[in-house]
Amino acid sequence: MKLTIGSWNVADYGAGDKIDAKLVQYILSSNVDIWLLCEGCPPTVDRVVRESSLEAYAGVYDVCIYNYNDIDRRRDEHCYIVLVRRTLVEQGLVKVDRVHQADTRDFVRVLVDDLTIFGMHFDDRKWSERHYQAVLISEAAPKPPILEPGAMNLMVIGDFNTAPRHTLLGMVLNLAITRWLMARLPTPAEPGVPVPPAVNAMDWLRQKLARVHSLAERLAGMTNRDGGIISDFERTGLRRVDKSRQATMLLKLGPLSLPVVRLDHAMVSERIKVSSAEVGRPRGVKPDHRPIQMSIEW
Repeated sequence: MKLTIGSWNVADYGAGDKIDAKLVQYILSSNVDIWLLCEGCPPTVDRVVRESSLEAYAGVYDVCIYNYNDIDRRRDEHCYIVLVRRTLVEQGLVKVDRVHQADTRDFVRVLVDDLTIFGMHFDDRKWSERHYQAVLISEAAPKPPILEPGAMNLMVIGDFNTAPRHTLLGMVLNLAITRWLMARLPTPAEPGVPVPPAVNAMDWLRQKLARVHSLAERLAGMTNRDGGIISDFERTGLRRVDKSRQATMLLKLGPLSLPVVRLDHAMVSERIKVSSAEVGRPRGVKPDHRPIQMSIEW
């Protein structure tokens, strides 16, 4: 069977009152059969507004929405949006649900014939939490027969918040001098603690530098040399679909979008063949991530 799958951290622009028309147009004009959208929209969006906005995908895709249900309430809550092409739904080939976790955030499961797809937005702050989430996904995966250890069709896809091994950015951020400089920037607020409005120019600058401090610290953890959860999944027998280092995370500076590092990935089991894989380059969209898209056969 053949399938084209895409994943995109859409930074809450996938539905609701912030829905991005150019983002929707890019998705509708793609040949992707199943889209996993991380940070699809905030759950706080009025239900009527959200449902109305989702009509933008109607006629092409069926829509499923699942909250992250993150156990850490200090974090901003988000939701997954799963888009499945209507023709697949009408043929009864696809089943979508979520796997609930009591002590971390949920992840999405899509079943297509004997293929299992896990969609996940991994934690962006702690390597230990990303590792734990990877373990939970491995435990939830279907187990191959003992006599056929490779007889399993599995994909894990989403925002891994993990870069490939030995990136230049990772080496720079983990230098002692960089760590020394970061330690002298203003301390960022704790997750979930609201930041009061700046009262003057110095206050505004302090908040911006604290934001830089927070982002640099998180990126340093995401770009560690051992490959993080990519290595975790490789040890279970999965392989990365696209080994290029094309950046998927962008730094938004006014009208400019500067590519920074690759954080979005897909990993597949041995029996899945990948005929094409690419990082999308939609123009004029609001999210600070680029989509990844791939065609597979099993």
